Amino acid sequence: MENKSFAKITKRERRAIEVLKEGGYFRRQLERVYGGREQFVYRLHDAAGRVVPGFGFQTQNRLHQVGALRSRACASSTVWPSEWELAS
Repeated sequence: MENKSFAKITKRERRAIEVLKEGGYFRRQLERVYGGREQFVYRLHDAAGRVVPGFGFQTQNRLHQVGALRSRACASSTVWPSEWELAS
């Protein structure tokens, strides 16, 4: 994680990295939203699997761009999940 762009991360992204260091992960899955339609949502989960509010696509995407995340295996499901953890 000695990437030069890693030094330019925001306070929110630093907080997300702290959660990820403690065993947390980002998860993308299909959810039903207001009006009955479905869309993919990104959520940050702590080590116990609880959702950490205030973190979503923008944070996950930015951390992925700077190389701070790597994909991890997760069980396949009808919600088409994908998960990412902190890259070592």
